[in-house]
Amino acid sequence: MDFKRPQTPDVEPVRHMLRGLRGVLKEGRDRFAREIPDRLPTPASVAARALLHGVDQMAHDIDRLAVNISHGLRSTSPTKDDAGRPRAHPLADAFMGALAAARRQRALPDAAMPDEAVVRTAFAVACGPDGPFEPDGAASLTLTLLAGGEGGDAADRGRAVVIFGAALSLLASCDGETSASILRSAVDLSAALSDDILGACKSDDGAALADLYRKYRAHV
Repeated sequence: MDFKRPQTPDVEPVRHMLRGLRGVLKEGRDRFAREIPDRLPTPASVAARALLHGVDQMAHDIDRLAVNISHGLRSTSPTKDDAGRPRAHPLADAFMGALAAARRQRALPDAAMPDEAVVRTAFAVACGPDGPFEPDGAASLTLTLLAGGEGGDAADRGRAVVIFGAALSLLASCDGETSASILRSAVDLSAALSDDILGACKSDDGAALADLYRKYRAHV
């Protein structure tokens, strides 16, 4: 007797709605932040900034929901392909694409970046075999990819900006679907934070890196 494999539910409309909702929140949040808090007296300004923090948290919760929806589907999918080989992490290709685009944006030579096999292995270790991509995992990935770099401070800074920017773009997007505009913003923000990123990496401070990812994922 033939059995049909259950069809995977189509969650793309839900993910599209969540991306749209997050976009509206971000646009309204940024406009409010530019125009309102500094014009208010101190008590009202404090309340306005608390509201901004609440909106940032809401955007983060939307991202988590999108990831959880997709991860719930992936957890029921086979862990090996038809040839019996372990499947790549679902977000590994997205990260490799973001990394390549970020490298081009910063005009960094390909030879300055870690080998693709190293990146994919580090990504799988940071996230687990099929886990979500979260700030703690992004911090672990960043430290791993920047360890043992050669070429001096300028090269280290360039790699740090590219790797942090690529990872931040994934954290800032719903389900790892990084758009060009999100990536550009993430890499520009990473460049502005390069001193903090390098400081955390040189002291092997994964907690500080994770805090940077948590703080700035809603600002991309």
